[in-house]
Amino acid sequence: MKTKPNADAALRQRAEAQFKARPAAANPPDTAAAALRLMQELEIHQIELEMQNDELRAAQAEIQAGLERYTELFDFAPAGYFTITADGTIRLVNLTGATWLGSERAHLIGKRLNVMVAEGDRKIFSDFLDRVFASSKNENCRVLLTPAGQSPLIVRLDAKRREEGDCCRVVMTDITERKQVEASHARLAMAVEQAAETIVITDAQGMILYANPAFEKTTGYTQAEALGQNPRVIKSGKHDAAFYRQMWKTLLQGEVWSGHFLNKRKDGAMYQEEATISPIRNDEGKITNFVAVKRDVSREVQLERQITEIQKMEAIGQLAGGVAHDYNNILAATNIQLGMLMMDKTLKPEVLEALKDLRRGSDRAASLTRQLLLFSRRQAMQIKPVELNTLLDDVLKMIRRVIGEHIDLNIQSQTQAAWIEADSGMIEQVVMNLAINARDAMPNGGKLTIRINELVISPQDIRNPEARTDHFISLTVADEGCGMSEEIQSRIFEPFFTTKGVGKGTGLGLATVYGIVKQHRGWIEVSSKIGKGSVFQVLLPKGGSQTSVTAEHTQPPIMDGTGTILVVEDEDSVRRPLVLFLKLAGYQVFEAENGAEALKLWGGRLNLINLLLTDMVMPGGMNGKQLADSFKKSKPDLPVIITSGYSTEISNFGFNEEYGFRFLAKPYQTNALLKIVQQCLGSKK
Repeated sequence: MKTKPNADAALRQRAEAQFKARPAAANPPDTAAAALRLMQELEIHQIELEMQNDELRAAQAEIQAGLERYTELFDFAPAGYFTITADGTIRLVNLTGATWLGSERAHLIGKRLNVMVAEGDRKIFSDFLDRVFASSKNENCRVLLTPAGQSPLIVRLDAKRREEGDCCRVVMTDITERKQVEASHARLAMAVEQAAETIVITDAQGMILYANPAFEKTTGYTQAEALGQNPRVIKSGKHDAAFYRQMWKTLLQGEVWSGHFLNKRKDGAMYQEEATISPIRNDEGKITNFVAVKRDVSREVQLERQITEIQKMEAIGQLAGGVAHDYNNILAATNIQLGMLMMDKTLKPEVLEALKDLRRGSDRAASLTRQLLLFSRRQAMQIKPVELNTLLDDVLKMIRRVIGEHIDLNIQSQTQAAWIEADSGMIEQVVMNLAINARDAMPNGGKLTIRINELVISPQDIRNPEARTDHFISLTVADEGCGMSEEIQSRIFEPFFTTKGVGKGTGLGLATVYGIVKQHRGWIEVSSKIGKGSVFQVLLPKGGSQTSVTAEHTQPPIMDGTGTILVVEDEDSVRRPLVLFLKLAGYQVFEAENGAEALKLWGGRLNLINLLLTDMVMPGGMNGKQLADSFKKSKPDLPVIITSGYSTEISNFGFNEEYGFRFLAKPYQTNALLKIVQQCLGSKK
């Protein structure tokens, strides 16, 4: 530095001036001594000057370090610093700002910041600059930057116009990540708000801090009503204290609890919920909140119960069908034996009357078996057009006799032509069973109303997809009896379920109704309250039209039959009396236990056999239909009677009388047997 030489010269000049200006001494001083003193002063001043120079150098170094620190802070600050003009031209930019814009600082100077703003935000930026230069206050805005070669940035700009010059200072803050977080939180909040599941957040004590709209939809409580409340407001009282203790034990241990609630809505209605409750911890690991995610599964539970009931009823139906099949064989043998006994002309009147009582008992047993088969859907229907008003008139006397005089019967019909496609016998059974059920619900008397009307039902309310129409005939049976609880209502269509005492009911009445209505592509709706009576509404698809029905008059069977019959029956208890009865009726009879035996007999007696009477289901791998088809290959005009305890076994094979097939359902009466045999062999006499 040149400071020291300049200072020395100035010092000498000052010393020389002082020497020349001093006054003359009275006594001239010693020249040497004076010079020495002058030199000493000069050295002292020189030392002082050196000290001043050191201080100056230290101050300059500090200024330089401060400038470097400022430059570092300016360049590497977490914000971009700009100086720009009113048209957006960049005059100054720090390193951070240049980096965000993806360019060197030297290249940015003189460029306009406007061109780096996304096109959709340029109007916002332009208005921002106008406000800055029109005001002395701080202004801000948010814009999207799209610098070339860089990822888009969402930035906040804060600016204030400089008091001097034509520039403003701008601070640019990158808020991209913050906005992304905010957007993520907004999406999460929207998802929670719009979620179908109920979401509830409570504090550590269980008080509700937040409940989403689904909570209101599920419980009936508004969000305002829920806030600050304990979730116990929806408790149903169906869970014991141990249930909740276990739940809280799990949660307070910091574990997730999952389970099933039976809760109560604001209106008192019960509903089922699947819930998952999770504890929320703070940074210190302390539980501060609980979040519950719950789903209303009432409909699913109902469907599961319905499926379980259907499966149970199907299983019981299979059992009932199997029992009915074996029972039919027993009844078939019994009826044949009774028929043969009653043919004895020497029987005393009292014995004949006893046999008739036995036959009536057998008929009742056959009716019970028919109900079992109807429930198990193994009884084929004989479908034809049926007018429900006419049918009701036909069974009215029987209904009045069955329900008794203490019941006031009221018939209401709101349609003159209630036509359905149905098995009239089955529908009669529906009416009778419902009337008997109503009678039993009113042991002390009351009013029984049977109402018929026509309805149009919307597709979403049709409970049997096989209906294939929206026009229905409604048969309603209403009583003023004791009514039923919800638990009993859930079981009334179960076979063998009855609320009556032992020996007073089979438990098949309503189960039979259920099976018949189901087979007719309809359904039943039930409403009942304890002490208020019950209403059963049977809905059947409308169909059919009026047809003329001519009563069939036939002559009683004649016991002088001619012709040869091959009887194929695997049940020995049925085959033996059947063969004996046919022989007594005048026919020549061959018998076989199964299809294989029948084929052997057929081979040697082809021309002798005039009629095949065979059971449908037999052991040995060949059923009655297959056996008949084999016989008809060599004798196409051979008449065939097929018997079975399951009428559906026949309908499933599509038997047609035109091809010589006739069907005789077990158990059959001997008169019915002789009648169909004579019809088949009439041309063979």
